[in-house]
Amino acid sequence: MADCDLSWEQTIRRDSHTREADFEDVIGACSLDGVWKASYTAFTVPKYCCYRRCVTAILGIPLSLLWGFLFACLSFCHIWAVVPCIKSSLIEFQCLSHGVKVVLRKET
Repeated sequence: MADCDLSWEQTIRRDSHTREADFEDVIGACSLDGVWKASYTAFTVPKYCCYRRCVTAILGIPLSLLWGFLFACLSFCHIWAVVPCIKSSLIEFQCLSHGVKVVLRKET
């Protein structure tokens, strides 16, 4: 038993700077194999079940709609605002560059 306590203390010292806790840290490595396997199953199955079923069902559809709406808005702005502004600025800069070339050629 002293060996288990020493292992537990070493685990606490080793992981004292982190905030995450694995299953092995919570339950400990000093239990019987059958008890450890059963408690591991009892710990992980509801965790994954809740995550996969509940959280995905509750948040999956609203978040997909939100991301679809944001992508649509971004595409709309890019097609109707960004690209025309870039094209018009390129046309303006082309006209200005011709004017600058004419001025520089007259001065030389």
